[in-house]
Amino acid sequence: MDITSFKEIFDPLLIHHLESKQDSYEKITSNTTVLATLSHIQKVSTGGKRLRPFIVWALYASQKKEADIKDIAPLLIAIELFHVFCLIHDDIMDEAPVRHSTPTIHTYTTNTLLHTRDTQNLARAGESQAILAGDILFNQVYELLHKDTWLTSDIREEIRNVFTILVDEVCLGQMLDIDLTTKREVSIKDIEEKNRLKTAYYSFARPLHIGALIAGRKDLIDTAIQFGECVGNVFQVQDDLLDIIGDEKNTKKEVLADITKNQHTILTEYIRTQAPSHHKETLDTFCGMPKENINNKDVVTLFEESGAIAYAKQYIQDHMTQAQQIITHAQLADEDTYVFNTILSLLHHRTS
Repeated sequence: MDITSFKEIFDPLLIHHLESKQDSYEKITSNTTVLATLSHIQKVSTGGKRLRPFIVWALYASQKKEADIKDIAPLLIAIELFHVFCLIHDDIMDEAPVRHSTPTIHTYTTNTLLHTRDTQNLARAGESQAILAGDILFNQVYELLHKDTWLTSDIREEIRNVFTILVDEVCLGQMLDIDLTTKREVSIKDIEEKNRLKTAYYSFARPLHIGALIAGRKDLIDTAIQFGECVGNVFQVQDDLLDIIGDEKNTKKEVLADITKNQHTILTEYIRTQAPSHHKETLDTFCGMPKENINNKDVVTLFEESGAIAYAKQYIQDHMTQAQQIITHAQLADEDTYVFNTILSLLHHRTS
């Protein structure tokens, strides 16, 4: 089953869960602002790739030929909703107005639902509501992880332990990310650690780890984590590249967000350490500048002429090759190789 077919089955299950929870909230409160904010979670959730639950499912299904997505739906929904929770809080931190072509939770709440003459308090109230909506999702995640399923209690406990590590990793990665934005100069080691924690482990290594657990394949865990870290680096640098040269119609979010927020990436670090000094000086003038004051073409030209784009593309190619070597050296069974190659294929020609 490819990721498109997975989405066709998984998405109705996700929406059914969210609708059911919405019904339960309506029994607790009749406040229209609160209920509308929570209802908007469904719209924010509809455009996702479903990458993380798909990875868990793919590894599990490769070992269980008669597997049904409904068998492990609570686990898969929990993994996706934790991702949505992260996005809600991430959008607040990044001041992002749009996610998946729809207003972010805090933007929607601020612009549509709250009524006050104090503009500053209005924005703060919208952000506060979004934080709390994310917290409610986080509560749903742990509720789902404690559902009584066919999995043995020992396996469920192992999954919860891995998930706890995942939460620590991604939150620490985000904290590191924020810290780096406050600095003009950082090290490549800092950027790589941020990428490993915030993206590689969160999006690939830990979903593969969980998939191996529920598939009864603990022997795959070390290879899965090594592979996940490698392809996670690819995924993050692709994101960084798309922020510069991506098409907003495909990415469904604003480009140049890394520049306006002074995000340190593999590309910006290349310009600062390996490109001619005048490129570094130009980059420094762009970083932190409001987007409306930036000419997109000038930024693209800078990254092209400095060699940063070519460097990023080579970085991606090198890590794709490394990921393939991990598969080869592990001497995996055909069904395992198929799963890992399926993940690699998702990263080829990525546009969003």
